[in-house]
Amino acid sequence: MLASLARRIPRFRFTAALIALLLLAAGCRHSTVFSSDVSTDAKPWTHLQFNNDPENFQFAIVADRTGGARPGIFESAVDKLNLLQPEFVITVGDMIEGYTDDETTLHHQWDEFTGFVHRLQMPFFFLPGNHDDVSPVMRRVYRERFGQTYYSFVYRKVLFLALDSQDADPGLSPEQVTWALNTLRANPNVRWTLVFMHQPLWVYEEGHLHTSRKVINAGQHTGFGDIQAVLASRPHTVFAGHFHQYAKFERQSRNYYILGTTGGQSDLLGPGFGEFDHAVWVTLTTNGPVQANLKLDGILPDDVHTEAHIQLENGLALTATDPFEPALGARMQLPLFNPFSHQMHAEIVWRLPTDGDWSVTPAVTNVDVPSHRTNTVDFTLRYTGTAALPTPPACTVLATAGSAYMPASPLSVAFPLDALFTRYRPTTLATRTASPPVIDGCLDDAAWQRPAQVVDFRRPDGRVPTVDTQASVAYTPDALFVALRCGEPNLNALRTSVTNRDGNVWEDDAVELLIGTADGGYRHIAVNAIGTLYDAAGADRAAFDGTEQAATTRETAAWTAEFAIPWTDLGGIPDGRTVSFEVVRYRTADRALLQFPPLNGGNHRVEMHGRLALAP
Repeated sequence: MLASLARRIPRFRFTAALIALLLLAAGCRHSTVFSSDVSTDAKPWTHLQFNNDPENFQFAIVADRTGGARPGIFESAVDKLNLLQPEFVITVGDMIEGYTDDETTLHHQWDEFTGFVHRLQMPFFFLPGNHDDVSPVMRRVYRERFGQTYYSFVYRKVLFLALDSQDADPGLSPEQVTWALNTLRANPNVRWTLVFMHQPLWVYEEGHLHTSRKVINAGQHTGFGDIQAVLASRPHTVFAGHFHQYAKFERQSRNYYILGTTGGQSDLLGPGFGEFDHAVWVTLTTNGPVQANLKLDGILPDDVHTEAHIQLENGLALTATDPFEPALGARMQLPLFNPFSHQMHAEIVWRLPTDGDWSVTPAVTNVDVPSHRTNTVDFTLRYTGTAALPTPPACTVLATAGSAYMPASPLSVAFPLDALFTRYRPTTLATRTASPPVIDGCLDDAAWQRPAQVVDFRRPDGRVPTVDTQASVAYTPDALFVALRCGEPNLNALRTSVTNRDGNVWEDDAVELLIGTADGGYRHIAVNAIGTLYDAAGADRAAFDGTEQAATTRETAAWTAEFAIPWTDLGGIPDGRTVSFEVVRYRTADRALLQFPPLNGGNHRVEMHGRLALAP
């Protein structure tokens, strides 16, 4: 096309046309890569120098699988490399347990391993380690299956040199050294040379290296020194395995690596000790390789948590027999639904409160649940203590379903708190006082000089809070009186931002009363720590404006609140009957909601409220 164009236009115009043609081609290529509708001078990006050099490429290296293989690890690495999609994968050896001359056993082991790597969606390059090739029989089997034990290839102008460090156990035969030197000389213009071997032969050449797993005292001739001398004049990187302990070395101003494990025997002491399962991710750039160690437990598939997992978690709830009588030995059931396509194994464990008054049978149980089926496990719980509200035991489930679900910690099982709280639903007895307290927030009145009736505030799930809260209740024929003392070690941290009547005082440090009325409804009365008052009929603040009074003040390590609520605001005096009664505290320092009694939910669960009765 260019020759035809040159014949048809003058030379000076041909040069301009050629430049325009090349720019057009470049522009078209760019437009297919990136386009945008942004037309402003300022751009919502830093630059458009995309990291898409076609000469750059990524591959992965896997380390020792054997020498005490831990089942499932290497297979997991295969699955996770498929997620990451390198262009190919190469090993540094020790793929099978080996160390046998029984050919049937060797072929069985190789069949197992090749079954793993054939699951890879990209090429896998073999290289023998001592577990793969340590005897004439093992070498013959290896060569029957994989051909050469050492080889090279060039990919995108990078030379890959795969050495057989078992050739001289350990070391390289003269023939292999000659081959390697000839290969290097035949490829003088590659942009980088990458060398792979199982045993780190530079360490054997140098000697005097002691690690937690290997002791090499004296240096020995392995043949690698001859290759290393030639490598010195060219950009190169070396990778090895065998030690099961990761370490980075610098030789000849280049990086030499001993890799950790990809399922091989390891105490897994962590990166600080070089003991971890990993794959190495290598990106070949114009400036050489960039390596990253990918810990296998840090690579998560897109289905790490799915709707099925949520179904399992949300379905973990115990059901109680009715009525729930722990003192008599209450029965509970835990239905286990398996939402996965594999059989699920579940270990169910009960953890009892430290007071020792609960017993559960069975305390630990294991159950297998077929895919998309439900198995129900029965338990018997008994409580022999005397607490007004016992702290319930905790039940957890550790579930595994193939590789589909394996939580880092056991899943909590919802205890039937409604049944427990209803069984121990308290009645508060208000004392009659001859002298109505002065509503000033100071709890020095005669009405409050007796033990508080309400001392067992809990979080909604029944847990004991970290601060003390107490409430006292008194009455006269005209009004109901409630006093609260809210322990607070840091009074300067109190939040008191709401100042308007009927504002959301519960967003501050505040206390609430929810008291039943003669018509079956209830009044909701609250005050924050600076005395801002709120009242409502149920949840409707516009439907009620009462004549109650409230005041607050501060003590040395507490703030206090005092209420006077005329019986007329509550529809009349109960007169020998009980009404619903709930006392609540909000503490902003730890975002705690404290209830008496606990409601296993929000404050307006009237059916779970305690009761209020008047002492004669």
